[in-house]
Amino acid sequence: MTIHEIRRMNARYLVTKFRNQGAFAEAADISRSQLSQRIGPNPTENIGDSIARRMEKAAEKKEGWLDRTHPEVTGEQQSPSFEEGINQDELMVAVQAVWDALETREEKITAPLLMSAAFIYLRLKGTSESSEKELNESISIARGTIRSLDLTR
Repeated sequence: MTIHEIRRMNARYLVTKFRNQGAFAEAADISRSQLSQRIGPNPTENIGDSIARRMEKAAEKKEGWLDRTHPEVTGEQQSPSFEEGINQDELMVAVQAVWDALETREEKITAPLLMSAAFIYLRLKGTSESSEKELNESISIARGTIRSLDLTR
């Protein structure tokens, strides 16, 4: 997906937060025609930096928001991250579950494996109760990622 496609998708989402396209165009200090040329059904123009920043300001989004994909726009489930403020208690429970699983198998426990598996486990677990299958899958994915990145040194 190009930056132009991402901006268009995000701008179309932002319009839904306003009364209508005209209200969004006015708040972003652009004409309705300019907005339609950029996010209409058959766009003929891309959203440049200047207009992107005005749209973000109008929608009270941080600078650069229009340039990145967002789960609320794409409908994808977001993985936990410190930037998004994950629940530290849940992370500690996940770390302990991974630690216990690795220790039971008498496997070497490394920080990258432990933390990667814990984050993956949180993502797979979602809101459901934890299961051994999800735990094993998390460890396997983390181990494969670490191997592929050569983080074992």
